[in-house]
Amino acid sequence: MKTSDSEPELPRGIALAWGVAATPQRGPRRELSVEGIVATAMEIADAEDLTAVSMTAVAAKLGYTTMSLYRYVSAKEDMVLLMYEQAFGVPPRPDGDVGWREAARALFDSQLAVYRARPWVLDIPIRGIPSTPNTVAWMDAGLAAFESTPLSQADRLSATLLLSGQAYWQSLIERMYTQAAPDESTLEEVERSWEQMLRSLVTAEQFPAVSRVLEEGLLGPESTNDPFAVGVELVLDGIARLVDASQGGLPHGSGQQPEAEEPDESEAAPAGPRSVEIEAAVMKETAVREASRKRREAETKLREAETKLREAQRKEQDVLAKSRERARKRAGK
Repeated sequence: MKTSDSEPELPRGIALAWGVAATPQRGPRRELSVEGIVATAMEIADAEDLTAVSMTAVAAKLGYTTMSLYRYVSAKEDMVLLMYEQAFGVPPRPDGDVGWREAARALFDSQLAVYRARPWVLDIPIRGIPSTPNTVAWMDAGLAAFESTPLSQADRLSATLLLSGQAYWQSLIERMYTQAAPDESTLEEVERSWEQMLRSLVTAEQFPAVSRVLEEGLLGPESTNDPFAVGVELVLDGIARLVDASQGGLPHGSGQQPEAEEPDESEAAPAGPRSVEIEAAVMKETAVREASRKRREAETKLREAETKLREAQRKEQDVLAKSRERARKRAGK
């Protein structure tokens, strides 16, 4: 659809997400809506997985024909795009005046919580830069986390994408483990089996580094090492070095090392994986999902109101332009 003479045509799914798509006239039964279709599709994905989601399955669950859905969502791809948008929702707001590291880590943990609560989101292909309201809001929150730093806009964007990619990669690996071992006892058995197999195959002469890791028990179920927690801290430490270099006026990529500073307690990383597990569990609660549904409905109404406001403003400008043209013609006679 084309929103105006000066604006580009938007794909239907993106136009629906931003609330600028034309809404079809509803029939006698008014229960069917884009929001209801997407919510039902998400229920199916939550109960099974993304492969179970189809226009036919959603229509059947709603009690409509498949063709009736196409008046609201023109393709399955559009429906999946809106599912992704609603699954992420809006990003959390920082609690008070926190340092950049705490704000960035909170966003990272919240993104992990979304993936853990709804792992089917990981099956939705990433087709480009954020293009829907909520995904743009997450990028905006990531960039805003670094506003107190001297980082350039390019470095802020790079840091935001780096942390987002770390959360995505960690979630993929965690889901693979979950699929291999659906409960903790099974996971322990799988890890012990793999450890024993490696011990029988790896020799110190052929793989000395891996052998030392095995000897320290870092790959078995009894290991207290959390490589994911270390990974995100290394990413944050790298960003901290970049911040320090920017504060010291060192050119980006110069290889020079700024003087070490005492860590700022206000920027200390919050609690690790346990807090993410708690957040994921919270997001699965019925009351939380109901509150999220009401918030989405309010956001939809707000976007609809904003669309009507833009249309009214355009009509006002058209009327004013025509009125001025008529006035000029009368004045020229």
